[in-house]
Amino acid sequence: MISVKNLSYWYPDAEKPALDNVNLEISEGEFVLILGASGSGKSTLLYALNGILEHEIGGKIRGYIEVCGKNPITSRVCDMATAISLVMQDPEAQLTQMNVWDEVVFGPENLLRPVEEIVQKAERALKFVGLYDKRDRLVSELSGGEKQRLAIAAALAMSTPIIALDEPTAHLDPMGTKDVFNVIKNLRSIGKTVLLVEHKVDDLIDIIEEDDRVIVIDNGAVALDGTVHEIFNSHAKDIERLGLHLPQVVEVSIRLGIHPVSLGMDQINILAPPVQPHSSGLERKVYDPIIEVENLDFSYENGLQVLKNINLKIPRNSITALVGHNGSGKSTLLLNLIGLLKPVRGKILYEGKDINSLNLKEVLREIGYVFQYPEHQFVTKTVKDEIEYGLRIRNVNELEREKRVRDMLQMFGLEEMVNRHPFTLSMGEKRRLSFATMLVLKPKILIMDEPVVGQDRRNTEYLIWLMNKLRNEGTTIVVATHDMNFLAKCADYVIVLNRGEILFQGDPIELFNNRKVLEAACLDDPPIHKIASKLGYAKIITVEQFCSSLIEKKVIR
Repeated sequence: MISVKNLSYWYPDAEKPALDNVNLEISEGEFVLILGASGSGKSTLLYALNGILEHEIGGKIRGYIEVCGKNPITSRVCDMATAISLVMQDPEAQLTQMNVWDEVVFGPENLLRPVEEIVQKAERALKFVGLYDKRDRLVSELSGGEKQRLAIAAALAMSTPIIALDEPTAHLDPMGTKDVFNVIKNLRSIGKTVLLVEHKVDDLIDIIEEDDRVIVIDNGAVALDGTVHEIFNSHAKDIERLGLHLPQVVEVSIRLGIHPVSLGMDQINILAPPVQPHSSGLERKVYDPIIEVENLDFSYENGLQVLKNINLKIPRNSITALVGHNGSGKSTLLLNLIGLLKPVRGKILYEGKDINSLNLKEVLREIGYVFQYPEHQFVTKTVKDEIEYGLRIRNVNELEREKRVRDMLQMFGLEEMVNRHPFTLSMGEKRRLSFATMLVLKPKILIMDEPVVGQDRRNTEYLIWLMNKLRNEGTTIVVATHDMNFLAKCADYVIVLNRGEILFQGDPIELFNNRKVLEAACLDDPPIHKIASKLGYAKIITVEQFCSSLIEKKVIR
């Protein structure tokens, strides 16, 4: 089905290979989970199998690849389209049609299939992903999760035996993630070979099986290759060493010395009841507000009202998390906070002053903004120039510019990419570059929209450490996120948006114990909180709190 021998690849102008002597054999019908740190080569491997590297990106490639009897290095991309389909991280980047039906039939039409066959394939694909009833809808009217399911339907309509998915839930809320993973799980039933790159290992528990295959990529090479059971038992320490996420139930089991590790929630049966957690991290200090929003309404020019009667306060010197389902209005609210969008009613006070009465340049000197999609803020051709750009337009002297840029490159591990084009970086590397472009300006308030998308465990933990450091130094941080584990570890305060309205404001612990709010906002609490709650200790929301609170452990043999 798939054979890769001695494969190495260098991106244009890169000295270090993105893939380094990769050797793989994948059989028909396998379900393969591909793990790896940000920038390890996971996406590059999928591009290699599709023929995208050789024909669309360029660079230097060595070795041999065979996919369904075809060589992607020598075959045209259109020829590979009948062998393997690729679903990308961002559905917006691959959906090309206005209408749902048109999107699904587009691929088979380009293969000049008979009309009857095209209709049959499109209907079958849309029913499979649960979008048949929305076949006449505009793509723009779909939620993020629905768009990603549409991308999978378009892949299914091509009838390829292999479907590769590159972090397909990266930008989705917890409920959208579950919907997409359920579709991926069902690909087994129709005999597809599935290659899945993903960081959300906690959400994968319900779709992977113990004898499924896991391939771990590190620095462009295959570091580990085995079954789910083997990798998360015999090699769990290696996974941690490589800076990757482990399912929380696995992480707890390892810390407590419980073997063998089970991936399911039934792991609760071998854990003894914990005592109340230490007070550290649970006593939330009340701060005075640095930003206040009063009676804010916002509508776009087409008349669509996105925000309704928003009243909130952002505590000074805090980490405030903004959460809600896809389309709830989080990004729109953040853009209002910095004055890039203007409300139709209400006001936003920054340090007691109406932000819309201030000069936008003055506001942006005080408030840094990291976009949800890093590409939307890149304006130069190299990593170094991107970090330096904001300093140049502020007329910072050359010596100071060089020092700050050097500090940012080191802080975010971008030293070896200094001359790379920002668009050639991995998703996680782009995200870190976007952080650097803002932090180099030393803002008083840092707003980040989905900062941990595409980040491995090591980079996520570093970001949490950095956020706490900045807060302790006086920076106020506002972060929109779908990652509940991330929220539990770092947030002092949380605001929940639902359909453009404030549904909840308060402590993260209070949120995770409010099932009504979680369900209404399409959110979910961390797995470790589910376990702790069943044991009667609902204030525990992180693995660290759980493990430090155990007074005994029991192993079922």
